[in-house]
Amino acid sequence: MNVKGVIVRVTPYKESGAMINLLTKEKLISFYARSIYKVDSKNVLLTSPLMYGDFTFKDDRKTNLTFKEMTPIFDVRHYMDNYAKLAAIDFINEVTVRLFNDDDMPKIYSYLIKTLELFKHENLIPCLLLAYLAVSLKLNGFGLNVDSCVITHSKTNIVGVSYLDGGLVSKSVYRSACHKLYSGEKINLLRAIFKVDANNLDKLAYSRSAINDVMNDLLIYTYDQTGLRFKSEKLINKV
Repeated sequence: MNVKGVIVRVTPYKESGAMINLLTKEKLISFYARSIYKVDSKNVLLTSPLMYGDFTFKDDRKTNLTFKEMTPIFDVRHYMDNYAKLAAIDFINEVTVRLFNDDDMPKIYSYLIKTLELFKHENLIPCLLLAYLAVSLKLNGFGLNVDSCVITHSKTNIVGVSYLDGGLVSKSVYRSACHKLYSGEKINLLRAIFKVDANNLDKLAYSRSAINDVMNDLLIYTYDQTGLRFKSEKLINKV
């Protein structure tokens, strides 16, 4: 059996092996990889989360998959000497495994693959991380209303966002005590990341200051909605 997939979780098991969770387009696959933590292991690549590749499994009658080989497509080793990019990889992986349960994880697959494909463009990475978080929230039912004012339903005179109410707010109902005043760029950015299609991720182009501000707000919103804080979130502003 041959499948394309991304390693999203590696759990050490027994002396030098691990249970691997491989995200494919259709489902999350689990298999045991023996001896991958040995110094001379030819399968050491399996120890790297977000390694994307072609995986081959032996065909047999057993219900458990028997790993045979893997050919990398997105090779994490290329970024081992870049601390900022490693932090970005950690963040993407954390969002994937912590926001999604195993059954729902394939929903983010197309966005994950496209994000990894665009990772070579360093200038895109900050906005890719922001969009990945926004799409993940949306797919889990925590998306913001970015089509109109969440209170008046007006599509005009949008001046900010209410993270408490879950969407954009217009000038007539804006209250500085409970709403965030956003510039036109940040409003457009917020709209873009919650509506972006996977094939248009490379079209996102916004200033770094706007990206950082919205990311910080969205991380707070994520915690308020889910109770999750990501270990790598303090590092991604340095990407």
